[in-house]
Order: sequence, then C-alpha cells, then structure tokens
Amino acid sequence: TCIRSTSPGSIRDTRAWLTPHRLGDLSLGQAALPAYLATGRAGEAVELLEQVLARQGRVLSPDDPALLSAQAALASAYLATGRAGEAVELLERVRNQRDFRHPDAPVLLSTQAVLARAYLESGRAGEAVELLERVLIRQERVLSPDDPVLLSAQAALARAYLESGRAGEAVELLEHALIRQGRVLS
Repeated sequence: TCIRSTSPGSIRDTRAWLTPHRLGDLSLGQAALPAYLATGRAGEAVELLEQVLARQGRVLSPDDPALLSAQAALASAYLATGRAGEAVELLERVRNQRDFRHPDAPVLLSTQAVLARAYLESGRAGEAVELLERVLIRQERVLSPDDPVLLSAQAALARAYLESGRAGEAVELLEHALIRQGRVLS
C-alpha cells in the first residue's frame, strides 16, 4: 500500500482523514491545472497544488506514483509562473530522495521531462540535453514511434540542442523523427 504510518496511533488518525473527498485531491488538483493556466490563473494553480501536496505528502509514501505526478504538475505550474528555480529545486529533491525501481515508468519519465524543461528555463541547457537524451532512450524502448509523449520529448531535446549551440544535432533529430513518424502514418 502507499499509505505511510509513522506511529501506532496514526492508523486511526489516517482512516479518519482519508475521506473520498481527500483521496481525490491529487487528481482534482492536477485536473484543475490546465484550466487555471488557460484562464491566466497560474498563481492560483500553484497555491492549490501546494496545499494539496502538503496534505497528501503526509499520508502517501514518497514513491507513490500519484504523488510524483502531482509534484511534476506543481513544477509545471511553477514554470508557468516564471519560477523555474523552484521547479528545478522541487524536482531535484524528488529525484534525489527516491530509489526508483522502475526507471522506465511513464510517471518518472514525464517528471524527468519536466525537470529538463525547468533546466532549459533556468539557462542550464547542457543539463537538459543530458537528461533528455537519457529520457528519450528509455521512451523509445517503451513507446510507439508516433506516441505524442515521445514526439514531445524529441522536440524538447531538439530545443535543448539548439539552446546549447548544437543546431546540427537538432536538425538531425527532427528529420529522423519526421521520417519515423512518416513510416508509421503510411
């Protein structure tokens, strides 16, 4: 189970705390993010996700995929509000405190892609390239060539190549992706 107990009496407290409303907090908070961003309310999205994570972080284990996904959503909200440094800090802390048994897990790969985006926004293109190259290798093993997640990762890596002065590699990657995508579509 993903529920964490810290003391003998906390089981009773946890049961009282876990209502259907609270169990849905993480997914509702994440679902609200695109709506808040689309309406120019990114600051409110950050506030909501910070509150939800503070509550859920007390009862979910650190390796719970829902918690990891919500932390990535908060990092995305930080990026939308120009707080790239906070996004990097959050996701590096997440990366450093976990022992990931499944490095190809979709939630982990998407979280690393958000971290790479945060590196780019922080002017750390070299680190973004290094991380995105590793993510892309793993994604190519588990995703189909036309998967939007894979295509997004390829575009992000191409952007990172451009920002680190490697335009030739960016063009080569995008041409390769277009050729592969064309084979899949025909």
